[in-house]
Amino acid sequence: MLYKHLLKIGCLLVLPCFAWAQQSSIQVSYHYQETTLGDALVDLEQRFDLNFTYSPSRLPMDYHLNASANKMPVQDAMDNLFATSPIRHAFIGDQIVLRSDPGRLGQIETKAIQPRQKTPLYQEPRPTPPAITAIPTQEPKQISGGDQWLSDKLEEEDLERIAIAMENHKREMAMEEYDATHRLAQISLLPYFGTNTHRSNEVTNNVSINVFWGTSKAVDGFEIGGFANSVVEDMRGFQMAGGVNQVGRNVIGTQLAGLVNHTGGTVEGAQVAGVGNIVLDSMTGAQVAGLFNISKHHLDGKQTAGAFNWAKGDVERQISSFYNRARYVEKRQVGLVNVCDTTGKAPLGLLSFVKYGYNRVEVGATENMYVNLGAKFGIRKLYNIVHLGLRWDVVEQQTVDNLTSEAVYTTWSVGYGLGVVPRLGKKVLLNVEAVAMHVNEMDSWTSKLNLLGQFRTTFDYQLNGRMSFYAGPVLNVMWSQLYDASTDTYGSRIPVNPLWNEQQGETNFQGWIGFSAGIRL
Repeated sequence: MLYKHLLKIGCLLVLPCFAWAQQSSIQVSYHYQETTLGDALVDLEQRFDLNFTYSPSRLPMDYHLNASANKMPVQDAMDNLFATSPIRHAFIGDQIVLRSDPGRLGQIETKAIQPRQKTPLYQEPRPTPPAITAIPTQEPKQISGGDQWLSDKLEEEDLERIAIAMENHKREMAMEEYDATHRLAQISLLPYFGTNTHRSNEVTNNVSINVFWGTSKAVDGFEIGGFANSVVEDMRGFQMAGGVNQVGRNVIGTQLAGLVNHTGGTVEGAQVAGVGNIVLDSMTGAQVAGLFNISKHHLDGKQTAGAFNWAKGDVERQISSFYNRARYVEKRQVGLVNVCDTTGKAPLGLLSFVKYGYNRVEVGATENMYVNLGAKFGIRKLYNIVHLGLRWDVVEQQTVDNLTSEAVYTTWSVGYGLGVVPRLGKKVLLNVEAVAMHVNEMDSWTSKLNLLGQFRTTFDYQLNGRMSFYAGPVLNVMWSQLYDASTDTYGSRIPVNPLWNEQQGETNFQGWIGFSAGIRL
């Protein structure tokens, strides 16, 4: 019985609103020329399904209307129809309430009745009957769903009281609807197997406890689940699960999950997960995960993950052990590999690729490596350097017959470094770089220590577009454990006129001043 009563009350509230919304969208057309009020009302009700409420005994039903409308909204069409008539109208709910205007009603002139026909029986016009001083009485029309009659005594204050009563009724129905869809607390074992039963996805809970897995329409408070929490719409407050938190729309608060937090809308707060966090819209706050964080829009906050962070839009800061990706980074990226479009501060990592940063490729030469190839990635405040060097050495060898011959051996080096490049002028830059290289001396790969360190200071002059010429001094230091049996010494062959040459056990240290020059693109 309770459900039937609520259904009836809901219909009383919803149907009038629906009917008025439907009625207000109707386009009305009519053309009345000396058409009586009664005929016009019947015509409008039948053609456009309009609901008129009036007392026929109080209206001049025989009053002749002269008006036209072509695809006009209902309210404009009614204003046009009754503009010059002794009829006042008002819209209440889905009803058009009509009453007479006493001021205009007294000005109606009674017209003489014309004979309906001329026949041999009526050679002369019929005598004009005396004027009718009273409007013929008709059966009053009852207001739909009411118990009282509407009279012409309905004034503006009466309409206001009716409107207030309807508004209060709507508020009461809204409160009943709120009470029917909100619960202080619920407990469930599985989705739809709990205190909210089959209506679990229709109810908003302040406290939600899911032994294994549970479903709610929304949470406004606190939710805990043994394995998973599933929310159809929004979550406000604190949500914790042993496995997964799933929210269909927006989150304001904190999510804590043993495995994954997944949000279909925006997040304002924090997400902490053992494996990963996923936000399909923007986020304000922080994501912390053991493996990964993903934000498919802007993130006004931080991402910290064990493996990688990925943001399709902007982000404040990203920290991971392997990979970071974002569009604009407000502060800094820290990881093995960093990728972004632009950044406010220099990324820290082995390789940092900034789309609109300092990216150059160079070809040059030094006194110890005849051909050098280098690539620089990052921004001018700090960039990474990948280096490859190559040289050829001619070595004399003595055969078993004590004959001397010459052989050409290739030496190559691979290295990594860091650099900064302040601007000295409109076309002049100063590159300050530190590079460490492993030198494979006259061998495909040298397994012993043979490390060349360089501190470069080169002046870069822009020639045309991205092309520039660079040159400058280089400080070289080298540690080597290579052994030359013919001379019974330790050390590398590539130093030229070393300024320092020291031997410490099996490690030889040499230092010298060299040069570097080439072209950058």
